[in-house]
Amino acid sequence: MKKQLTLIISIITAISLCGCETKLPDSSRDSSVENSAGSSTAEGTADSTSESIPNNSAPEETTEKGEPLVLIGPDGNTVPEEDYISALGLEWKEIPTTGLTTENFNRVEVEGAYVMMPTGCRTANDHADVFDSENNVFTDLLPQHKTEFIRVKAGDEICGFKVRSAVSDFVSQDYYGDLYTDPKTGNKVYFDGNRLELEGEIELTGYLCVIVGGRTFWSTGDIRFVPADREVNLPVIDYEFDPDEGFYHSVGEHIPSEGEPLRFANEYGAIKLVPSDVDTSSIPDEGSWVKARVKLNNISMSCSTYAIPMSAVFADITELTIL
Repeated sequence: MKKQLTLIISIITAISLCGCETKLPDSSRDSSVENSAGSSTAEGTADSTSESIPNNSAPEETTEKGEPLVLIGPDGNTVPEEDYISALGLEWKEIPTTGLTTENFNRVEVEGAYVMMPTGCRTANDHADVFDSENNVFTDLLPQHKTEFIRVKAGDEICGFKVRSAVSDFVSQDYYGDLYTDPKTGNKVYFDGNRLELEGEIELTGYLCVIVGGRTFWSTGDIRFVPADREVNLPVIDYEFDPDEGFYHSVGEHIPSEGEPLRFANEYGAIKLVPSDVDTSSIPDEGSWVKARVKLNNISMSCSTYAIPMSAVFADITELTIL
């Protein structure tokens, strides 16, 4: 009963904090909302789980029980204990980040996020030469699995951006039940996704639309943006797991489901844009797509792996030009 309650709390927390879209067709936001095939992504911004701990909660006394905790990231490397930020133990009480075991923790937050280098974006409108409408695929984005994860921390540079914040979460077996087993080491993998914030600006061409009528993880008035540039220099956060391969990122299968008027494939899904003193009245308000060039900053992204896998990307608009 306690495990079920914990799972329910976890899912509600993930959805409410992320506001992102799940890996379901037409869910939106982050990355896989509009994806139907192999990969999925949803969007959302997640605040640190540890923030939900009451300020007056005293650290819980722990006992030496179970094997020493070993946290393995998607890159296959062990996370150094000195990178642990905070930990929740049994009964959701804060515990010391040293001396953790496989049985005395529920969740650990650590420094660093795992990202992948981008592959590019396609739309049927802009890249008709490589879009096979009969099979609903972009022929130059053949299905492939990418496993080259890069761990970045605050202060690092990636894709021309400076990392403002990078945090990952790891969970216990009590938290979600069965855990992934690393096929390379045989160790249990507790990785539960991460959150990344970037400093810097990027100019992109793509398509905008305003949400009309509530949709899952989207509200009326939200602005969706789908990049159309063949090359987009923006890091990717999106995870899937295979028992024989471990964590991977799926490329070439990110195409929205039937009924979506804009046919596209990318590694971000629809990015949620927040106006930053920019006039957005030129965007049609009836929900149709319009091509535009935008400048974005304050980019943040997140992705979770357990329970309801989801990912999300947010950004502020600093400039907007309708094309």
